[in-house]
Amino acid sequence: MQAHEQHFQQASAQMTQEFAREYTAVLHNHQEMVSLDRSEKRTSPRRRALKAGVVSLNNGNITLPCVVRDISDTGAKLKVDTGRHPPDHFQLQIELDGLVASCTVVWRDGQQLGVEFNEPPVVSAPTRKQVIYAVEQPQRRSLLRKQLS
Repeated sequence: MQAHEQHFQQASAQMTQEFAREYTAVLHNHQEMVSLDRSEKRTSPRRRALKAGVVSLNNGNITLPCVVRDISDTGAKLKVDTGRHPPDHFQLQIELDGLVASCTVVWRDGQQLGVEFNEPPVVSAPTRKQVIYAVEQPQRRSLLRKQLS
């Protein structure tokens, strides 16, 4: 019986080593593919953003709201919440930055899409401003009686 258990342990150890080697190779290949997919295709670094944008079609006659999730000099990642999907070519407007860019969709994933700018974006004076007002804290009333003088 001991010989059988010993043989089982040796086979198990050998299988574990083979699995570890295969797993390491697969993981290494996956990491290389991810780095090729992400970094090799981008020519300029992306900056995170959370800005309101507008997908404009047909010379501005049709518009869809979107959120700009990140942006670079050559493209952007957008999130479109509406049930409509924008076509492959459109204009992106970011009103707070005064940016207008002609775009081509490169990838789609559900509500998110990656776009490439067909030419450098045109930046002009913003069409609206972001206004944030300071909120004053209201005076808290006390239930304690004031002392009379």
